[in-house]
Amino acid sequence: MIYIDGNHTYDATVKYFLELLNHVNENTWFVFDDIYWSRGMNRAWLEIINHERVSLSMDFFHFGVIMLQPRMTKEHFKLNGLLSF
Repeated sequence: MIYIDGNHTYDATVKYFLELLNHVNENTWFVFDDIYWSRGMNRAWLEIINHERVSLSMDFFHFGVIMLQPRMTKEHFKLNGLLSF
């Protein structure tokens, strides 16, 4: 599992994701914190979940989770109404 948090910019978030793709396998989970922090973070999240290697994405509003399971049909779940902090 890879947890990405900190920079909160489009460029950095997409760069981290693309660089890490070279070092992961199909069992790797990515967790992106603050996917709605800014327009840039939301734009990065949308680009990442539409990447060809992403097969599953889960939007929990405060964070997002993706998986790279090539045998799975691409699916996206938005679960933000279920959690409260």
